[in-house]
Amino acid sequence: MPDVSLGRGYIPEDECKEQEAFPANWISPKEQLERLPSIAKEVSIIHELIPDLANIIAEYTGDSCAYYSNWYTALNRLGVRLEKIPPLPNHIRHILEGKCPIYSDQKKPDGTDYKIKDTHVLYLIPKELGTLNHFESEILKPYGEAKYGNPNPLRFRYFWNTHRAEYGDVSFKETHWVLMSKDVLPGSRNKSWEVQAALVDALVKKAFVNYEAPSLQDAFAVMMLHKVATEESLYQEGNEQNGNRWTYTRVQETANGHHLIVGGFAPSGVVVYDEYRRYVGDLEGRGVGALRKF
Repeated sequence: MPDVSLGRGYIPEDECKEQEAFPANWISPKEQLERLPSIAKEVSIIHELIPDLANIIAEYTGDSCAYYSNWYTALNRLGVRLEKIPPLPNHIRHILEGKCPIYSDQKKPDGTDYKIKDTHVLYLIPKELGTLNHFESEILKPYGEAKYGNPNPLRFRYFWNTHRAEYGDVSFKETHWVLMSKDVLPGSRNKSWEVQAALVDALVKKAFVNYEAPSLQDAFAVMMLHKVATEESLYQEGNEQNGNRWTYTRVQETANGHHLIVGGFAPSGVVVYDEYRRYVGDLEGRGVGALRKF
């Protein structure tokens, strides 16, 4: 029988959780940190004990060390506690340090190739996020209001009622890792879904790995988790800093026969809408991101 000493009473779901069997290869979050570059593990542990010291270490050792633990930082700050998670591939560092197939024909300002870790973000998407509605109201809202006050960026700025009714209470899928592009694919802006889907397919053939357009859940979760971990807003609204360049990604889910559009991340949150709705900067901003799952 589950422990009822906290006064919650007997809740059948508790017994189900106690009996839940994880896949044999799943590990604890701390074990996953142990498998990552040691500096990332140490920064994450220090952050729990002495946040200011962790920030100083990150500042002097560069962003690369924090990159490997941003997933843990975000979930920890949001109070999402996980017992077991699927392990990352053993060669994840090789993947992240590899040449980015999206920008393989471009060079960084220092003349070196773009690496995947330069152009993608890596996050764990746990099923414990519940649903989009639960994730927003019960997990993001308390943290966002405490940290930012009003406006709170950790929310849907607009999520049209008909779309929220259809997708807002759908449970998150089994816990998985997502390696998602930080921007829409080059050449995908202001193109039809058919053209955008073809660009994703071309990336698959070029990279020899399975890329796909993001789902609504994955896109929103990555945007929120990355904001919590780093303060950086992906798929932003247009502003002075980015040359008034709006960015949205189409996702797999549809409404009225058209794919939903997610992004325009602003200090007041993220927008979800469809082809029949018009939003600021949406025509030039409508592209498609790409992600891999582990």
